[in-house]
Amino acid sequence: MKRCCGFGKILYFTAMFISVILTVLSLIIPQWLINNKSDTLIKNIGLLDSDPYISGSLKSQWYFGAIAWSLIADCIAFFNFIAFGLACSRPTQCYLAMRRSSVISCYVVGQFSVCIVAFPIEFYSKNSNSNIDIGISYFLLCGAEAAALIGVVTGFVTSQIMYNALERRWDKRYYSQCSLCLPF
Repeated sequence: MKRCCGFGKILYFTAMFISVILTVLSLIIPQWLINNKSDTLIKNIGLLDSDPYISGSLKSQWYFGAIAWSLIADCIAFFNFIAFGLACSRPTQCYLAMRRSSVISCYVVGQFSVCIVAFPIEFYSKNSNSNIDIGISYFLLCGAEAAALIGVVTGFVTSQIMYNALERRWDKRYYSQCSLCLPF
C-alpha cells in the first residue's frame, strides 16, 4: 500500500477548485459581455425587439467557449484521478478516493449534457431563418452546469461524512480490494 502523499491531496483540491472556477466563468462571461458591451453588440448583430437574448454566430462562439472551458476542467479532473492513488495509505482513505471518483463522474456527465443537448440547439437556431426561442439552449447550459456542480458538492460532502464515520473505526474493517483505487 502506498504511503499518504500530501501532494496528492493538494492536487485534488486544486483541481476541484479550478474546475469549479472555470465552470462559473463560462456562465458569467457571456452575461458580462451582454451587460457591458450592449451598444456595440446592437450595432453589429441584428436583434429582435421581442427577444432579450442575443442570437447569431457570436452567441454560438460563446457556447463553444463555455464547452472549451468545461473540457479543460474535465481534463484537470481526469488527470487528478491519478492522484487518488497517492492518498491511499489507509483503507478509509482508499474508500474516500473511490467515492470522489464518482463525484468526478457526476461532473463529466454534466459537461457531456452541454455538448450533446445545448450546443446542437444553439447551432440549429443559428442556421434557421426564424429566430426560435434562443433562451432554451442557455437555460439548458445553465441547468447542466448547475446539476454538475450540485453533484460535485453533494458527492464531496457525502464522501467526507462517510470518511469521518469510517475513520473512527477503520481498524475494525477489512477492505481486501482497496488496491483497486491505485491506478498505477
